[in-house]
Amino acid sequence: MVKEVNNTSVMDNCGFVLDSGASDHLINDESLYTDSVEVVPPLKIAVAKQGEFIYATKRGIVRLRNDHEITLEDVLFCKEAAGNLMSVKRLQEAGMSIEFDKSGVTISKNGLMVVKNSENQLADIFTKPLPAARFVELRDKLGLLQDDQSNAE
Repeated sequence: MVKEVNNTSVMDNCGFVLDSGASDHLINDESLYTDSVEVVPPLKIAVAKQGEFIYATKRGIVRLRNDHEITLEDVLFCKEAAGNLMSVKRLQEAGMSIEFDKSGVTISKNGLMVVKNSENQLADIFTKPLPAARFVELRDKLGLLQDDQSNAE
């Protein structure tokens, strides 16, 4: 959960994908932790593909920093995860408001903007034609293995 917001901030390129389907915050890079503990036995996590699972082996605190800091608690570490996920559900439980619009996403708390991001619109890869370089960049961020650039202009 988001524990603390030191000030309002614009926080781009934090390395996380905001995921409305994620039950928990999830990372695949344990160096992001400022504090963590082992999860014994590992926690089984269902993924989007039915019948498949990954396993979280640590739980801890991640501090995201640009000019200001956001602290995420109970962040799960799973080396098999395709990327770092920020859970919309957990942010809302922490009192955050999340607003999606055509310019991107804004996360706020008590009416103050915490995060505004319009650069990493990963859904663009599925929703509009893109220049080849942008398509490849987003495909790589999503961890898609297919090398088909048919969606690129």
